[in-house]
Amino acid sequence: MKMRRKSNRDVLLFLKLIVYVTTSYFAINVEAENINFLFFPKKINIGELNVVLFRASKDVLNVKMDGKKIPFYKLDKNCFLAYLLYTPGQVIKKGDIEIELKSNFKYKRSFIINRKKFPHERIWLKALTRKKSAINDIIPFLLKYENRKMRTVLKQFFYDKLFSSDFIWPVKGYITSPFGIFRAYNRGGFNSFHTGIDIGGNPKGTSVYASNNGIVIIAEDFYARGKTVVIAHGLGIKTLYYHLSKIDVKPGDIIRKGEKLGEIGSTGYSTAPHLHWEFRVNGLPVDPLWFVKHNFEEMISEKNFSNRR
Repeated sequence: MKMRRKSNRDVLLFLKLIVYVTTSYFAINVEAENINFLFFPKKINIGELNVVLFRASKDVLNVKMDGKKIPFYKLDKNCFLAYLLYTPGQVIKKGDIEIELKSNFKYKRSFIINRKKFPHERIWLKALTRKKSAINDIIPFLLKYENRKMRTVLKQFFYDKLFSSDFIWPVKGYITSPFGIFRAYNRGGFNSFHTGIDIGGNPKGTSVYASNNGIVIIAEDFYARGKTVVIAHGLGIKTLYYHLSKIDVKPGDIIRKGEKLGEIGSTGYSTAPHLHWEFRVNGLPVDPLWFVKHNFEEMISEKNFSNRR
C-alpha cells in the first residue's frame, strides 16, 4: 500500500513538472512574439548610422544600449526606430540593446561591433603673438557661451520626420579633412577627433544649400565655429554648417532641400575658405558620407515595413 502511494506521488510530481515546463515555455514564446525585429544591422560600424527597426505589440517603455537609455521613435502604429551609435575612440567589441514594454516584458539582444581605425594627423601651429586687446579678456566667456548653447541645442529632439528622400551635398568640392580623423596640435596628444568633414575647393561667397528639409534652430555668429547654421530634420537628425561668410536664414525658418542657407567663408577658427559639414544623431556625430551613400527614408519606409511583416 505504501509503495503504491509513493508511486502515485511521484507520478503526480512528474505531471506537475511537465505542466510547469510546458506553460512556462508557452508563456515565454507568447511574450517573445511581442518583439519582432524588421531590421537589425549585420555589423555595427563605429561612426556610422546603425539602424534598428522593430515591431512591438504593446507600447514600448524604454530602449537601452549597453545599459543606458537611448531615444526611440514611433514610425507607425506599432513600428519603432532606434539607433546604435558609437563614436571614434570608443574601445568596445560587443554591445547590447534592451527593449522594455509597458507590460514589463524585456527583450535583450547582443551584437558585435566592427572596429575601425581612423587616421591621425599632427598639426603644427605657429606661436600666436596677440596684441593687447580687450577681446582677449572675453574670449573664454565667448567660447563658454558658444559651447553651452551648442550642447543645449544638440540635446533637443525633434521627433517628427521632416526630411524627404535622400540627403544631398550642401556644396560641390572635395574633402580636405575626413570624418573621425584624430588630431594633435604641436606636441600635444591625440585627444580629439574631427566630428564632420571639411569641403574645400570653393572661393568665399560660394552658395551653401540645405541638405534636406528641416527647421533652422541656430543661425548665429560664434567665436570658434564662425557663422553657423544648424538644421533639425526630425527623428533625432541634425546637420551643421560652420565658417560661413554670410547667413541667409534665421531660427524658426522652415527650409527645403536645396534651398540656400548661406555662403562659404573662413570665419571662426579657420585658415582658408571651406565648409565644415556635420551630422548629429541623438546628439552624437555620424559620418556625413553615410547619409549621402544611403537613402535613409527608403530604409524606414512603410513599404519596407509591409514587406517584412
